[in-house]
Amino acid sequence: MKQRVGIARALSMEPKVLLMDEPFGALDALTRACLQDELMVIGIVKGTGSTVLMVTHDVDEAVLLSD
Repeated sequence: MKQRVGIARALSMEPKVLLMDEPFGALDALTRACLQDELMVIGIVKGTGSTVLMVTHDVDEAVLLSD
């Protein structure tokens, strides 16, 4: 829940650029997949128009979330 609240708080300020450093690192696989879908696929980022710079060490996550 802390991860979700942190992301929600960051998005609520409607930043032009959002830096996310391992935002899903402490989550289990199911929650991680759910938040990845909500953030990128469903359109939270598209809806806000923010540019997101995400740091991750998970190659699969980087490929999935990049455009």
